Amino acid sequence: FTIPGGRHAVHHAGLLQKAGAGRVLRAAAAATSASM
Repeated sequence: FTIPGGRHAVHHAGLLQKAGAGRVLRAAAAATSASM
């Protein structure tokens, strides 16, 4: 059992941010390639 918060939460937030950034980049690339 782990207490919410702490290093694990920070690590998880970092992973979510990386996944979100990748999704945004892929969406932007798809939009630009579709408009060309």
